[in-house]
Amino acid sequence: MTQEGVWGTTQPLANYAETIELAAASYLGQGNIACYRGPELYDSPPIQGLWAKWVAHYKKYRPILMADPVHVKRPTGANEKHREI
Repeated sequence: MTQEGVWGTTQPLANYAETIELAAASYLGQGNIACYRGPELYDSPPIQGLWAKWVAHYKKYRPILMADPVHVKRPTGANEKHREI
């Protein structure tokens, strides 16, 4: 059974480790810079380790994640046949 935390976080977070990891991988793996803070970011060593893993990944690849995008397709989405020359 879970309890509501101080800020509305469902406790214990270990019950939602897979969801937290998917979110952290998505946000930090894509280079989304957000403010992750608060008294309940983690409540156990496994959840703390999960955040540490993805923050380390973000820091390691920050230059790539923050670089200008390389478009492999026209960014307008226009069809090549209708391109004006």
